[in-house]
Amino acid sequence: MIYGMYFCMNVVTEREGYASAVLLRAVEPVRGITGKTSGPGLLCNAMGIDRQINGHDLLSDDLFIAAPEHEEKFRIVKGPRIGVDYAKHWARRHLRFTLAGNAYVSRK
Repeated sequence: MIYGMYFCMNVVTEREGYASAVLLRAVEPVRGITGKTSGPGLLCNAMGIDRQINGHDLLSDDLFIAAPEHEEKFRIVKGPRIGVDYAKHWARRHLRFTLAGNAYVSRK
């Protein structure tokens, strides 16, 4: 939860005790999702994600990350992080990765 009012979803990609998580900033709805998904809080709201799912295993049957049904060509671009001015020099580091031209990417 950020700012005491928005839930965010991180995907942890390594074993416990090893820092390696990715903040999901936006998703392109495929099916079953209504509402805006172009920001971390908006995406959690649209998907009904809250504190109850903390620690959820993304290899389960009820909430998971799946490969797309059809492979599409895309280009990943990187840029500075947004909304983290308090992070000083880390705010300007190019640690934000998005799909070039995707309409569901949160503000630039």
